[in-house]
Amino acid sequence: MAMNGEHLSPKTRELLDGPIEERIAYIQMDSWIPYSQANRILQQLEDLLNHPRCDRMPNLAISAQTNNARANHIQPKTSVKAFR
Repeated sequence: MAMNGEHLSPKTRELLDGPIEERIAYIQMDSWIPYSQANRILQQLEDLLNHPRCDRMPNLAISAQTNNARANHIQPKTSVKAFR
């Protein structure tokens, strides 16, 4: 059974024809899978970043099971948009 890549996005299909080094580098890159709860959390983080400074700033605690990239959300970023 030959794989023709019809089930893949156009960008991913292009990678199938590329050198193996490029394909390996691509799959080793960090990626973001936008699911609804994560998008809601990102919006809340964006709102917190845009909140006017005050003595008691609002905050957000994120709790979830292990191995779900939660740590990626708390690394210093200039904007939440960097995650998207």
